[in-house]
Amino acid sequence: MKVAVIGASISGLYASLKLAKAGLKVAVLERGEGPDIERKLIVTPLFLSHFDLKPPRILYRVRAYRFIAGDIEALIPLKEPDLVIERRELVRYLLLASRDSGARYLAEWTFLGWTGNGSARFMTPEGEEEFEADWYLASDGARSAVRKSLGEDLRLVYLKQAKVKLPRGYEDGVSTIWFRPHITPYFFWLFQDSEAGGVLGVIAPDKKGAEEGLRELLIQEGLQPESYEEGWVSLFDPRFRPRQGRVMFLGDAAGHVKVTTVGGTVTGIRGAEACVKALLRGRDYLRELTPLRRELLIHHWLRGILNRFDTEDYRKLLRVMEGCGFLGEICRDDLLWALPLFPLKAPLTFLRLIFMGAPWGLTRNRRQVNH
Repeated sequence: MKVAVIGASISGLYASLKLAKAGLKVAVLERGEGPDIERKLIVTPLFLSHFDLKPPRILYRVRAYRFIAGDIEALIPLKEPDLVIERRELVRYLLLASRDSGARYLAEWTFLGWTGNGSARFMTPEGEEEFEADWYLASDGARSAVRKSLGEDLRLVYLKQAKVKLPRGYEDGVSTIWFRPHITPYFFWLFQDSEAGGVLGVIAPDKKGAEEGLRELLIQEGLQPESYEEGWVSLFDPRFRPRQGRVMFLGDAAGHVKVTTVGGTVTGIRGAEACVKALLRGRDYLRELTPLRRELLIHHWLRGILNRFDTEDYRKLLRVMEGCGFLGEICRDDLLWALPLFPLKAPLTFLRLIFMGAPWGLTRNRRQVNH
């Protein structure tokens, strides 16, 4: 079986590594020259369970989150710390491991479209070429050219973050999350990536909103940007078809992203694992994706609620969250397990959330953002 992985993303390279180790003929076709996107990421501890080789370098560990809405704060210590990693290092790590396992890597191959017989067309350094494979794994990012070639699209949001020196007295291992729904329905953050340095960032519905929001927070916090990292992120849509003919979509190209936190590293890897199982065992890709899609549907439902929140709603939510130890035990990549245990592990907090009306979005009518 011959597999073409279009796009050297984390999910695509993870799939190529697993498939090459299983003995399949795998080629990774990347439009760039190599790993070039630098971005600090926060991942849950579940991330490490997906690596049977030496895990990538951990830059720092997040031991607690401080949430802020207006004048209200809530500190949530984590049972297991989250991990700060560098995206470019992870991509390079997976690329080398894939090549060592037998996968071919073709740089500067830009996807153009499809031929009449279903082969993929690319522009290469030698000119236009066709590439025939039994399966095509589209892992070419949030603005996937493969997805667009098949007439599909996903909603995008913009991420922008700045490398900064941490303010004096910053509490080690504590990441700060600001909710400012009058600026963005998502959130701002500040997390450490070294003892003295950190990353201040924002997710917004568009690039302009992210740039203006980040600029405003930098001024308010008195921080100077040393460099920027930015890019588009796709959002999960339950209506999107992850397989079309001989094409399977992975990672951001498939919208395998938690729309609550707009994080997609672990979910992208889980989607890649489902793809690998489908190919190696001759199973249906959508069926293999069922556990992941259930997880992403929970985040989709929660995001629909959060998009109706204003600052006062977040203030109420933080009052409920404060002091709830069970929240620190919940893994964001495993809500399917955690939510049924909520009324047993934290009954008081659960009841307060019900009376608040948050679980069903029974808040007052306000500005909404459609997803």
